Amino acid sequence: MAKTNEYQVCQELVMNYLYEVNHQCHACNIELTIQSQSCPSILLPLQTLDNDLKGFVYLQRKYLSQRKNDQLIKFKHLIHEKELFQNLSIYNLIADQVY
Repeated sequence: MAKTNEYQVCQELVMNYLYEVNHQCHACNIELTIQSQSCPSILLPLQTLDNDLKGFVYLQRKYLSQRKNDQLIKFKHLIHEKELFQNLSIYNLIADQVY
């Protein structure tokens, strides 16, 4: 049908195609409108974003530092416990040799 020379048929095909394109464009505009409602209408100032980001980084560093300090304390206690156990073991050997 597209290879015809009839003006009326060609015009109808073009009109149908334009109608479909217009319909798809309208559907896309509706979808964009729906999606744009979930976006903030005004972006925050760059200084505010920068301050919020710095605050987030500070909190993450503080959290990681506290976590590392807790692990360090735990390992220090473990080392101290092993040293005490060694001292007790040596003391028991010496006490057994004396008797």
